[in-house]
Amino acid sequence: MLLAWALALARYLRREGARLDVLYTLIAYPHGAAAALGIAWSGWKGRFVVMPGGEDLLVAEAASFGFRRFPVPRRLVGWALRRADAICCQSPAIREVVSAYRPSGASRVIPDNVDAEVIALANESATGRGLRRARARSTIDAELGTRGAPLALALGRLHPVKGFDRLIDLLPGLPHRLVVAGPSLQIKGFGDVATTLRARARALGVDDRVSFTGPVPLEKSFELLAAADVLAIPSHCEGMPKVAVEAAALCTPFVHGYVRRRRDARSRERRPKRAPLGPGRVRGSASRRQRLSAGSRRGMPLRAAVLPRSDRD
Repeated sequence: MLLAWALALARYLRREGARLDVLYTLIAYPHGAAAALGIAWSGWKGRFVVMPGGEDLLVAEAASFGFRRFPVPRRLVGWALRRADAICCQSPAIREVVSAYRPSGASRVIPDNVDAEVIALANESATGRGLRRARARSTIDAELGTRGAPLALALGRLHPVKGFDRLIDLLPGLPHRLVVAGPSLQIKGFGDVATTLRARARALGVDDRVSFTGPVPLEKSFELLAAADVLAIPSHCEGMPKVAVEAAALCTPFVHGYVRRRRDARSRERRPKRAPLGPGRVRGSASRRQRLSAGSRRGMPLRAAVLPRSDRD
């Protein structure tokens, strides 16, 4: 498939390349590798820009995650990055992996944006936020039958790398109800992730305390975040996702796992390490919150409930 993509792109660039100045592609493998091959075969002379994502660079053996676990993708990732004129990195951790390949082009950290809706939630008054949280909790209790029990939320696509199975393993020793919200994926060699998580909960005798909502729209995700007592992010190898910022905007504490990274970015071994449970409270300016976010992306342990300005008086 990669070669077919590269051949199709080469034909297109020979035909239309004179009208193009820049070719920008997401994900270094397979898309970036296919684009680099197509450019090489076509002789196109424009600028080639790549934005690596996650599975193309990050590796989590325990979750069977990451293309670079295999020799051919690992080599093609490096080859594509070295041929790029510029590389956009979503975090310093991604840039460190990229730098290990010694690309000749420029590389810059360009973090994800924060939606205007999230900023509006963060700027909501303390009274308004309190009412929002009370309404959300009442709605979720009615929908899921949680009846005011401590509520932990896992929010995101159901993929083994998210580590949601860790939360189910912890549940027998906790008083919480767990809500798992997000679309389930069908993984080759693993099966349907939601089905696997349900079976794990049954085996541990906690299936009556785990609710699966399936995919949720953005507004519903805000409602779940407002209703939850804690957002759990037990991922094997991801940095701080947007959902953590959304939780902070709603004054919902979050607990984040992190990865101890090795200096050799080409190493296939990335061992997950858990941050201590029990979210702390972080006070400070917006710039301090940005530094906190940057720290989490570097692999630092992160435990935070970031208080918006209106709650600091």
